Amino acid sequence: MQPGCAAPALRSQRAGSGYHGGMHTTSSVLIRELAERLMARGLSAADLEREVGARLPTFRDPDARWPLAAFAALTRLAVRELEDPALGLHVAETLPPERQHVVARIAGTTPTFRDAMADWARYASLVCTADRIRLDDVGDRFRARYLPLPDATPVPFLHEHYLVLARLALTATLGPLAESASFELALPPPPYLDEVRRVLGPRVRFNAPCTSFEIDSAAASAPIRPGDPYLGAVLRSAAERWLEGLGTANGPPAISARVRATLGELGDLDGGALRDR
Repeated sequence: MQPGCAAPALRSQRAGSGYHGGMHTTSSVLIRELAERLMARGLSAADLEREVGARLPTFRDPDARWPLAAFAALTRLAVRELEDPALGLHVAETLPPERQHVVARIAGTTPTFRDAMADWARYASLVCTADRIRLDDVGDRFRARYLPLPDATPVPFLHEHYLVLARLALTATLGPLAESASFELALPPPPYLDEVRRVLGPRVRFNAPCTSFEIDSAAASAPIRPGDPYLGAVLRSAAERWLEGLGTANGPPAISARVRATLGELGDLDGGALRDR
């Protein structure tokens, strides 16, 4: 295993962090997205709950969380029933604008891509208790690593999904500078290898020690268009109330004031979808 690719050590979770009874949980927007796609295909809510072994969350409840094991089962069910083995690549490309992942919002509200990734890394801990995003510089390359915790249920779907989100954010914010990006997957080459390269580009390595991407450090630090400061102030106030409702004010130490500010700039950009997970 390469240096820096070891899974992070387990930390105790405080009340309100979403780690309940020793079971990892998630509030990912993908729960609602995949459930609705499956129901559009003809499966009922009861069918879904029976298949994954858990009741669907109340999507408009800001405190609703779901067992990570059930989410992993949902991704497997969606791949099978939607007949798309590359769904982990495709779902990020086809999410409706009002349900875009938080990384897409962050990219438009921070001064550099590096700052956007720092906020995304911290926000990831709020969305899911089971994994972490770690950032560093290796020589002249800026690197982001996806590190599931040792006790987490494996969710291979997320390895592809997170890298596609990164690719979309890189392209949207950096334009031609994004061409310096390279990607590594801690997965074997899939049967849909051509589709992986279509979405992520030709610089993809499989069977890597950990899932990650790199980009030139200079590109990561290049200025990007800042967000609307007035909108950010309005949304920051809304996000403070949302965070208090979730109990994250006393959450893990990594949840800093900077994260709250970022969520403030993001909270209602999609009409409340972040709270409707």
